[in-house]
Amino acid sequence: MKPDKIKRAPVLIVGGGGHAAVVAEAARYTREVVGFLDDDPHAALPAQKLNRLGALSDITADFAPLFIVAIGDNTTRRQVHQQCLELTAGRMQAVDIIHPRAFVSLTSQWHGGTFAAPGAIVHSSAVIGAGVILNSASVVEHDCCIGAFSHIAPGAVLGGNVNTGEEAFIGLGARVLPGITIGARAIVGAGAVVTRDVSPGETVKGMPAR
Repeated sequence: MKPDKIKRAPVLIVGGGGHAAVVAEAARYTREVVGFLDDDPHAALPAQKLNRLGALSDITADFAPLFIVAIGDNTTRRQVHQQCLELTAGRMQAVDIIHPRAFVSLTSQWHGGTFAAPGAIVHSSAVIGAGVILNSASVVEHDCCIGAFSHIAPGAVLGGNVNTGEEAFIGLGARVLPGITIGARAIVGAGAVVTRDVSPGETVKGMPAR
């Protein structure tokens, strides 16, 4: 699909929980949201007045040409994202949903399926992997590289040239100093100040983070 058509095309939300409600609300600023899919038959998004269209296995490009997986857990989001691509045989594309009150540098690079919440900031030459969550008021400074399916929680700040591996989680209000590497599936606790590299799968917390 051509870029100009992607900007206007409707989107299907995959997920029916609280994060899905937030993503759907943001998406509606720029495009039609056709509904949502969730395996729970009782899932509902009443405030958004969206209909549940079925389970994940019911996904089809007949719903919409675009989708975004709106699930908070990093590993689950990755798995469902891949399932969506496989079940539609590539006939649907993962789309980035960027709230109009987020700031995104024109020189940043995005890889599809990422959500940027209100107040999120992405500066020059940052690279955002597929399926990332950039939550409310998070800051990704210049030349950062955020691994696919990571989550930068509300108020977290990443200094310039920070790199995260895939499925990393940076907690609420955490600070990561410039040039630090956060390994894949590592967890940085809320309010932590990270002054050293964090190994893959490691959990750190505190000031400085240990």
